[in-house]
Amino acid sequence: METPEIEAGFLTGSQDGLDGDSLSGDTAAVKRALVESFQVKRASLRAKSDGAFLSLWDMGGHTSFQASHNVFLSSHGVYLLVFRLTDFLKDKLETDRLKKWIRLIGTFSSGELNAPRIKQHDPPLIFVGTFLDELKRTTLDYDKRVQAMQSNIAKFPELSAHKFVRFCTADNSLGNDDTELEVLRGFIIEAAVHQDQWDREIPARWVKLEMDLLEARKKGTRILKFAEVIEMNKRSVAPLPDEDEMKLALE
Repeated sequence: METPEIEAGFLTGSQDGLDGDSLSGDTAAVKRALVESFQVKRASLRAKSDGAFLSLWDMGGHTSFQASHNVFLSSHGVYLLVFRLTDFLKDKLETDRLKKWIRLIGTFSSGELNAPRIKQHDPPLIFVGTFLDELKRTTLDYDKRVQAMQSNIAKFPELSAHKFVRFCTADNSLGNDDTELEVLRGFIIEAAVHQDQWDREIPARWVKLEMDLLEARKKGTRILKFAEVIEMNKRSVAPLPDEDEMKLALE
């Protein structure tokens, strides 16, 4: 594996007499191709490690955010359905809202809207009941109430297609020891292998497109039309062969 010194030298163009901004024409193109090839190789080596990359998305539950849900929901991920424990006890609409989210996730994780699956089931779900401290202050038998809520949620017919379903609580008081959060972290790690894309082999040629997209984001680009991605792919030193594979890589 390359050392940091070699990486730094290569990326700044100090190897083989390539010294940066003074280059032009074919020489500059060769340098750019070499640098990009090295970056792809380095990313491929990192991809073989035991680590996993995690992105955290907060889907606003408010009505004003509903129009954007179909953009972000898919079969790829672990979903945390967060609700207030006291609201679940007092307001039947809280039950309806949870069921609505389950249906939304099921709809947008369907085979018609996603890449082919390895695991034929809907994404892992973790229900997180918040403000446990509030429930403790207002209810003597709070532990039984929590168990009853868990039992109630487990009976939702909307959960029939979900193989991995867990339930935990969270204490929102400042003096808690984060024990509940450790339980939640454990559930997320446990759920990882139940994702439909886990263990899927990714072609190395997809790495370059991903790197180009990340580079565009670093430069301030927030949204790209698919036509712009096609042009980006055409300019790549390792372009994907057709639009179908590009769409699969973008999943």
